[in-house]
Amino acid sequence: MRLLAALLAGCAACAPGAPPAVPAPPDDCGAVRLDPGERWTDPSPHRCGYVQVNGIRLHYLDWGGAGEAIVLLHGSGSTAHSFDDLAPLLTDRYRVLALTRRGHGASEHPSGGYTIAQTTADLRAFLDALGISRAHLVGHSLAGAEITRLAALHPDRAASLIYLDALPDWAAEFAMEEAPVARPSPAGGFTSMAQRAEWLRRYFYGFWTPALEADLRHGRPNREAVEALDADAVPTAPDYAALRAPVLVIQTYRSLRTRFPWLMEPGADPGEQRAAQAWLDVHHNPNARSVADRFRRQVPGGRVVTIEGHHYVHNSNLEQVAAEIRAFVDAVR
Repeated sequence: MRLLAALLAGCAACAPGAPPAVPAPPDDCGAVRLDPGERWTDPSPHRCGYVQVNGIRLHYLDWGGAGEAIVLLHGSGSTAHSFDDLAPLLTDRYRVLALTRRGHGASEHPSGGYTIAQTTADLRAFLDALGISRAHLVGHSLAGAEITRLAALHPDRAASLIYLDALPDWAAEFAMEEAPVARPSPAGGFTSMAQRAEWLRRYFYGFWTPALEADLRHGRPNREAVEALDADAVPTAPDYAALRAPVLVIQTYRSLRTRFPWLMEPGADPGEQRAAQAWLDVHHNPNARSVADRFRRQVPGGRVVTIEGHHYVHNSNLEQVAAEIRAFVDAVR
């Protein structure tokens, strides 16, 4: 499963050699990963909270703010902290929260329930627990399946839907020919958090931000949850035609810089650069275009913005994504 492998490569907790998690104070955001003697403080101005829904304890972040609620939902293998960059840019007009789904981060990791139907039910119960009758739902990657399902089943709960690189044709994505140039693997795993972060910066993201640092340190391994959710999403293409809420799609296309960042370094192999670019031109980017075109046909009134960016577009293209979300929500509320 290629998408799964890529996401796990970006998940701190899933890579080899992870340091043990250090317990945090009871009112904090859960355990963090620290090297011996290391100190780290999350700089994002959020409050950490927990709710008990559907028999499990879910973690969320609350950045405050006044006005209608914006609820941010992370991708597979990540946590609510992946929005630490984006959320503070929205709180002047909206109340902004992010939920960590079951089996991820500081949320509870039960033995089952790793289906889109169940995580969508968890999302609805979370909104109920916080007294949020309607929200602008922002989904990254896998979370696109969750916000689509919630809006289709409970249209009264979705004030609008915003997809952040979250419209994959899952079956086509998983069947896509492998990239001809593999990310270099760290020999023997990682010996420190700094080494891990540097590998992610160089080979997975091509950049680094405070949100990615927080996501790295708060991540917890649960391959079973990631594999089960990804597998559940593959057989069913979402029916976007059933959506009634206003929709914004921010879809990325990839370049060497955003998919193979190490090939942009001085001394990179020209043959590998050509092979990687050909794969983007023939396989990856045409698939992304076809997904966006299918969405336009099913939701002719939706807004689709296509930009060059990383899959974690809310981190790689932070200012542009924040501006698009603000303008869209302002127009529909």
